[in-house]
Amino acid sequence: MSTAQVVIRDQAENEVLRSAPLETLYAHTSATLLFPGEYLYFSLYCIDLQTYRLSAASALAYVQLTGEDGGVYLRKKIRLRGGRGQGELFIGTEIPSGAYKLVAYTNWMRNGGRQQVFMADVTVINPYRQDQSALLGDVPGPEGVQGEDPATALPGPDSAPPDRPGTRVGADGLELETDTAVYGPREWVTLRLRNYRGARGYGHYSVSIGKVPDLPALPALTAEAYSERYPDMFRRIPQGVGDTVALPEQRGELIGGQLFGSRGEEPIADAWLALSFPGDNFQLKMAQTDPLGRFFAYLVTPFSGSKWIAQVLDSTQGSYTIRAFSAWENFEPENFRSIAIDSSMYGAVRQRSIHNQIANSYNEITPDTVVAPGEEDPYFGEIPTVYNLDEFTRFPSLRETLVEIVQHVWIRREADGSRTFWVRAPLDPAGSEYTEDPPLVTVDGVLVADHDVLLDFDARRIRRIRVLREKKRLENRTYQGMVAIETIGGDFADYWSSPSGQVFPYNPPAPVKRYFRQGEGPSHHPDYRYQLLWEPRVELETQMLEYRFRTSDVPGTYQIRLEGFTTYGKPVTLVGYLQVSERE
Repeated sequence: MSTAQVVIRDQAENEVLRSAPLETLYAHTSATLLFPGEYLYFSLYCIDLQTYRLSAASALAYVQLTGEDGGVYLRKKIRLRGGRGQGELFIGTEIPSGAYKLVAYTNWMRNGGRQQVFMADVTVINPYRQDQSALLGDVPGPEGVQGEDPATALPGPDSAPPDRPGTRVGADGLELETDTAVYGPREWVTLRLRNYRGARGYGHYSVSIGKVPDLPALPALTAEAYSERYPDMFRRIPQGVGDTVALPEQRGELIGGQLFGSRGEEPIADAWLALSFPGDNFQLKMAQTDPLGRFFAYLVTPFSGSKWIAQVLDSTQGSYTIRAFSAWENFEPENFRSIAIDSSMYGAVRQRSIHNQIANSYNEITPDTVVAPGEEDPYFGEIPTVYNLDEFTRFPSLRETLVEIVQHVWIRREADGSRTFWVRAPLDPAGSEYTEDPPLVTVDGVLVADHDVLLDFDARRIRRIRVLREKKRLENRTYQGMVAIETIGGDFADYWSSPSGQVFPYNPPAPVKRYFRQGEGPSHHPDYRYQLLWEPRVELETQMLEYRFRTSDVPGTYQIRLEGFTTYGKPVTLVGYLQVSERE
C-alpha cells in the first residue's frame, strides 16, 4: 500500500501547512517487562511542539511493537480525543523472547521523520518457546540491563525500590498519598492525588500501580525525560514546494487511495468515487481524484466493520486499478536495549508464568468494559419506512418485490436501455413520476450505482427494505430518497465485485475500555494480578482525586507512577512505592 501524502503545489499552500504546528506523542506504559498472557497498557499524550500543550491536530494515533529483527509484531489504531488516547497490546505466546520498541506516531508526525516518533524499550520473556538466545548471556550492566547507549538512554524510575516505602511522594505542588505504606493481601488501598498548586497543578495525567519485577527490568521512559527530546524535533513541517507531505487526520481517520487505468500505470484525475463502509451502521462517502489520481475521505465517527469498498461512478472505461493508502510505517528503530537472563532466574520466571495462567483463566469474571462509541446515522436523520419481508408474501426477485410490496418506489427504463430505481418525493401525489434525481441505493451498506444488477436479486435473501423519500446529498451529488436493502446474512460485501471498484480490508481503531478493578466483582477466586491499578485518563481540575482498589495475592513491592502534563504543558513524573506482605 502507498502512503497518504500529497504534493505541496505552491508557496501559498506551503505557508498554510507550515502554519500548523507539528506534534509528537508520549506514551505512559504500565511496564517494560512483559510475559505472554499479559497486557502492555499505554496512555497517549499528543503534544503540540510550539506550545507544549495537548494538540488537537490529530484524531488518530498508530501504535506498534517492533522487534529487534525489524518485524512489526503488534499494531493498533488509537482514537485521540483532545490530544489523549488509551489502549493496550496483548502479549501472546507467538511473540518470542527479546528486545522490542513500542512505537507511537500520528500521520502528521511522519513529516518530521524518525526523530519525531515516540519509541520506548520493552522486553518480552516467553518461557513457552525453546529459543531464548536473544536474552541469554552474561549480565553486563546494572540490574542485568544490556545494550545501553548513553546517547539514547533516558532516566526513569529506578526498578529498585527504597527499603521502606513512604506514604507520600510529591514534587512541584502535586502529591501522591496512600493511607499506609504496607498492606496485606486483598486489602483495600486508598490513593489520593493532591494538588497544592491550584490552577497551575491542573492537568492531564495517568496512574499506574504495578509490581516491581523480581527480574532485571529496564527503567521506564518518563514524561519529564521524554520532554528533553523536544529541541531535537521539528516544530513545523520541513517540507517545501514540490515535496510530498503526510496529511493531518484532524477530522477523523483518513481513508483514501490512488486511481489508475486498468494497467495500473496512468493515474486518472477528476473522477468521482463512492466509498462504502458496509455493516449495520454503515457509512457512505464521496471523493474526487486530484491530478495524480489520489482521493481522500474522513471517517469522522467510528466504523467497526472489517472492509471498505471504493468504486468509480460514471465509469467511462472497462476496469480500473485502485491502490489504497496506509498510515502504517516501519520506522526501523535502532539502539535496542534489553535485559540478560540466566538459569538463576528460573524460579522467578516459572512463578510469574503460573500466576499469569491462573489469572487469565478467570478473565470471564473480571472483564473490562467497552465504552460504546458514537455512531453515524446512515439514514441522514430521516425515519425510514421499513418493510420486513417476512411479514408479506415473498416474491422470487427484488423487481417483483418492489412492484408488489414497496410503495413509492418504481423501476424505469432509461433512454440507453438501462433500468433505474426511482423514489417519489414526500409531497408528490401517489402515482406521479415527477422526480428528477434517482435515489441512493444500498445493499448491506454497499452503494450500488448500477441498479440493473439488483433487479433479479433473490428476494429470499432479503430481510428488510427501508425507504426514505427526502432528498439526500453526498458531496456534489443529489439523490431523491434512498432505498436501503438489508440481506438476511448481512454479507453482500463479501460477494460484491465490479470492474469499476475494489474491496479493501479495514482494521478499526481499538475501542475505549474501562478497566476492571478488583473489589468490583467476586473475591473468592485466586487473585494473581501484577497490575493493581491502571487509570489511563486522569483529568485533574480540583484539589484532590481519590482512587480505591484492592491489593492481590502476590506479595512484594509495587511502584506507584503518575505521568502527564499540566494544562500549561509542563511534564510531571511522580514515583512512589507500597508494599504487599505475605499472607499469614
